[in-house]
Amino acid sequence: MASFNKNIRSRNLHRLILTWIGVIAQFLWRLGTIGSRCLCLVLYACAYRAWLFLFAFMHWVCMITWLQVMHHQRRQQQALQQQQSSFKAR
Repeated sequence: MASFNKNIRSRNLHRLILTWIGVIAQFLWRLGTIGSRCLCLVLYACAYRAWLFLFAFMHWVCMITWLQVMHHQRRQQQALQQQQSSFKAR
């Protein structure tokens, strides 16, 4: 499966043929990873009911902050590239 994901990223289309056994294995793998995450969240919610909202709020704030920082960095990089391309055009 790691090889399949690597080939998807590198766009080796001739290697993207996945057998039915591979499809089933990949589905079971993803089901296991998503299922274990859901189970952990449910167990955490059962154990710490009052703290769940605080945890969810803190996670939300961190993710919004991270997205804003990434957006700001991307804009700075685009502005720098525009400046560099305008200097090359002269």
